[in-house]
Amino acid sequence: MVDVYCDNGWTGTNTNRPEFQRLLNDINNGKIKALVIKDFSRFSRDYIEAGNLLENVFPFMGVRFISVADNYDSFETDGSAESLLIPLKNLINSYYSKDISKKVSTAVHTKQLAGEHIPSMIPYGYIKSTTREYRFEPDPETAANVTRIFQMRIDKVPLNHIANTFNDEGIPSPGKLRYLRGQTSDKRYETSKWSAQLIKQILRNPTYLGHLVFGRMPTALYLGKPNYQYEPDESKWRVLENMHEPLVSQEVFDKAKAMEIEGRKAWEERLEKSKEYRESNPPILKGFVYCGECGSKMRYHRYRPDQKLSGTYECPNYKYKKCGGTHSVSQDKLKEIVWNVLSDQLHISCDFEELIQKLNHSDSATKQQAIYKEEMQSILAKIKNRQGKRERLYEDFTEGILTPEEYQYNTICASPATSSIPGDYINAHSTEYNELLYYGDYTLRYAYSEFLKGGQEDLRGHILLAAMRELLGVENMDFTSDTAQDWFNNWKEKVVQLMNQNSMEFMEISYPKTAIMLNMMKKSK
Repeated sequence: MVDVYCDNGWTGTNTNRPEFQRLLNDINNGKIKALVIKDFSRFSRDYIEAGNLLENVFPFMGVRFISVADNYDSFETDGSAESLLIPLKNLINSYYSKDISKKVSTAVHTKQLAGEHIPSMIPYGYIKSTTREYRFEPDPETAANVTRIFQMRIDKVPLNHIANTFNDEGIPSPGKLRYLRGQTSDKRYETSKWSAQLIKQILRNPTYLGHLVFGRMPTALYLGKPNYQYEPDESKWRVLENMHEPLVSQEVFDKAKAMEIEGRKAWEERLEKSKEYRESNPPILKGFVYCGECGSKMRYHRYRPDQKLSGTYECPNYKYKKCGGTHSVSQDKLKEIVWNVLSDQLHISCDFEELIQKLNHSDSATKQQAIYKEEMQSILAKIKNRQGKRERLYEDFTEGILTPEEYQYNTICASPATSSIPGDYINAHSTEYNELLYYGDYTLRYAYSEFLKGGQEDLRGHILLAAMRELLGVENMDFTSDTAQDWFNNWKEKVVQLMNQNSMEFMEISYPKTAIMLNMMKKSK
C-alpha cells in the first residue's frame, strides 16, 4: 500500500480538497497503480470530473480503479450492463448533492427569517453574543475601529488612506485577526493587510446599523454557486432590522453610502469624458507586465490628458505596503526595451538570411541540393509503395482475410514511410492505435501469437510491443532489451518462473492478462 487519502470534513462536490489533490499528484508522479475506494460518492460527487478521471485520465495513466460497494473494477470493464451504469451512478450522486443542497438552503432560509440563525462569518467589529442566542454583540477589541472607519470616510478621507493608516498603526485586518484568534488556519491570512476593498465592504454592510443581513455572500450548490460569491444586488439580501446593538447611526451610514454613490457617478462621468483619450492611449502591454518583486500583475495608469499620451504600469500591492520593490515603470520605457529586443532578433534573422543566400551560390550548396533531391525521390518512392500496401490491406480486411486487430496494426505500420521511430507511426495513426487498444484481449492474443512465432526484431515488433505493454497495465514489467523480441522472450521467461513458483490458478487470478499467453503456450505444445 502506498498511502491512505482521507478528506475528513470536506464535501465530495469539491475536487479541490487537499487529500484529493495530493492523490492526483501522486498518480501523476507514477506512485500509484491501483486506487481502491469505498464507493463512487466518496470519490467525487461531480459527475463531469469523475467521468473524466475514470474514462480518460486513469486509463491513460494505467491506474486500476476499484469501488468496493459498487462492485466495480476498471480492469474488468467489458461494456456489460453493470459497467455502463457507472456514469449514471455518478450523475445520481451529483443530483443527490444538489437536492440536499436545496433542502438545506430552504431550511436555513426559514430559520434566518425567524431570527434563529446568524451568518457563519461574523462581521468585523462583532462577536457572538454570550447572553442571547442567534445574536451579535460589539467586540470590545474592534468595535471602535468600525466607528472610526465610518467617521474617517464622512470626513472625506480616501479609502486607500484609511487602509494605510490602519496598516501603519499595526491594527490587524479582519482576515489576520481571524487567523490570530485561531478561527482559520489558512496561511494566506497570516500576512493579510487592510485594503481599500476591505474598507469599502465595511462601509456597505448594514450589519453595523444593528441589522442581521443574509444573502450578501450566498453559496448554494443547486444554484451553481459552490463557493461564496458577493451579491451586489441589495434587493436579494434578506435583512432583519434591529436585532443587535448598532455601531453607527443611520445618518452616518447614509452619508457614507451617498459618498460612494457620488464617487461612482463622478468616476463614470470621467470615464465617459475621457473615452476618446483612452481609446487613443491604449495599454498595449496590459496583461503582460508583472512585478519583479511580488509577482503581481501590474496595472496601467494613464498620464493626465494635459501631459502626454502614455502612462505607467504600477504594482497594486505597493500602495498597501505589501511589496517593497520598484513600484512602477513607464510604458514608454517598456516599449523601448521591447523594441530593442525585437530589433536584435530581427537583426539576427536578417544576417542569417544573408548567409543562406551566400551558401546557395556556392559549389558545396549545389552538391548538397543534388543529394537532397535524390533523397527526396527515394522518400517519394517509399511513400507510394506504402500507399499501395495500405490499399491492399483494406482489400484483405473487407474480404475477411485480416481480423480487425491485424488490419489496424498493419495500417499503423504502413506510414509514415520517412521515419524509423515507432512513436511517429503511433502518433500518425492515433485513431487506429486506440482502436487496437479497444480490442483488448483480442489484440493481446494477436501480439502473443506473433511474438511466440519469433522474429519480431524490426519496427513492426516495437509497435506491437508498445500496444501489448499498454494493455498489460499493472502486469507490465520494466527492463531494457535491444529488440522487441528480446523483451518478449525475457518477459516470457520471468512469467514462466512466476507460474512455476506458484500455480496456473494463481496466475489466472493475479495476472489474468499474462495468463492468456501461458494458456496459448500450453495449447501449442
